[in-house]
Parts: sequence; structure tokens; C-alpha cells
Amino acid sequence: MKNKYPLFIGIGGHRCASTWLFQNLKNINDLVSTSKETHFFSRHFDHGFNWYYNKVNNKNSKKSFCEFSTSYLYDYFAPQRIKKYFPKTKIIIILRNPIYRFYSHFKHETYIGHNKSLNLKKSFFENPSYFELGNYYPYLKRWLNFYNKNEMHIVLLDDMNNDTLTTFNKLQKYLGFAPINDLSILSDPINFSQLPKNKHKLDSYLLIRNFLKNNLTLKNMIPEKIRKIFKKKFEKQLLYEKNNLPIKDYNFIKKKYLEKKVKENFKKLSFFLKKDLESLWF
Repeated sequence: MKNKYPLFIGIGGHRCASTWLFQNLKNINDLVSTSKETHFFSRHFDHGFNWYYNKVNNKNSKKSFCEFSTSYLYDYFAPQRIKKYFPKTKIIIILRNPIYRFYSHFKHETYIGHNKSLNLKKSFFENPSYFELGNYYPYLKRWLNFYNKNEMHIVLLDDMNNDTLTTFNKLQKYLGFAPINDLSILSDPINFSQLPKNKHKLDSYLLIRNFLKNNLTLKNMIPEKIRKIFKKKFEKQLLYEKNNLPIKDYNFIKKKYLEKKVKENFKKLSFFLKKDLESLWF
């Protein structure tokens, strides 16, 4: 293999539009990656580097390759491992307003059946990760033990939404690529999760979804085009796209992030990024 080092590794955060960012960087710059999230340096390090290279570049391409595993930002061992074995690899982080990251995480876990409660407050106490994965600074601080600030590029999703061209081109420059001039070459946002209309529809949705998932023979008998049509109609009956966070839930999450100890972390993150995140996010 010509390229032993990934050109870049995206490390997080979780539910921060990392899939959209990764796919655009990969496609526009003609990079190779057969798996977006290998989680090699966090969950599968025991599999060895042959496993890793087969995961991200199984055709032994001479092109530059990359990956984006959101578990790396939060993992204790990932910073030291990546720095040790891939010291030349560039590190990308994308962060999102933690309130909306929380809500996106809650919706996604409900959509895939891991969260059985449609009550956000109850879900907060049942799954601490909804909250903790948005408390970015303690995790970032671990990375700063091994990387200087100029060795990483941190993107705020707010900046990407407000001035996509400038923000994306700063990232292009960091990676050593030419700027883009036309936003139309960027793909549309992806990975929107839908919520069930009520508890009864949640149970019905998960029952049918799990039945099809566990009956591969039946699934393979149905043409993919028909499955997609069925899925769309099926989800239209049971689910709905709820992008707006109800104000009562918004205020509940906001209050939690503004509690003294956690608020201090956002002050430190603001200082590090030279941005007033309290005003921007809260």
C-alpha cells in the first residue's frame, strides 16, 4: 500500500453531522474509505492493523484514504494510539450546539429502538450519554495532552450552517486541497431520524422493523426498490419528522448544561476556540 497513513481521521462529535462532512470531504477530494466508522483505535484495536487497512482501504488503492469514527473523541486510549502510530495524520473535529445534539441523539436512539420512552426528561435519566456526549471539553482536553491546537481542525456546525463556503474551504485548506467555488457540489444533509407519533405506533414500528431485520430470507425475496417504497409508506404512517425541539424540553436541557460545573467546561471551550459559546449556544 502506497499510503500507510490516513490523510485525516475525524474523531467526533457524535450526532454532529459528521457523516455529511465526511462524505463531502471524501467525494470532492477523491479520497478512499470503504468504512466511515471503523472505531479501530477505540473498540477494535485488538484486531490489528491488517484488519484496519482492510476496513478502510480493502482494494489497496494508491489514493489517499481517510476515516471518521465519532467514538475517538470520547475514548481514553484513542488520542495516544493515533498520535503514536499515525503522527502525520490530520485530525478533524466537528461540534454542534449540545442542546440540539442531545435531541438528535434522543431521536436517533428512539428511531433505532434503543430508547423505548418518548419522554425526553425520562430518557435523560435513563441514558446519561445523551447529555455527556455534548459536554465536549473534558474529552477534548484529553486530546490536548497529545496534540497542539494547530494539529487539529475544529469545525462548529453553526459556522458551517451560517457560512458553508468559507467554513468548508478553511477545512479544505487545512487538508491541503483546493477551495470549492460552488455549494451545489455538496450533498444535502443526511441521517435525519424520525420519531413515532405515539407509544403504540412506536411498539408497532419496532415489531415490524425487527421482524424484517431478523428474517433475511424474506427480506431478500423482496426487490430493494419495493422495500424502499414500502419503508417510506410504512414510516409515513407510524413516524413523523419532528425537527423542532419543544420549548419545555429545550429549556430543560439548557438548564442542565448551564449548571455550574458543566458551564465551566463550556467557558474553557470558549476560551480555547476564541468564541463565546455561551451566547452562541445558550
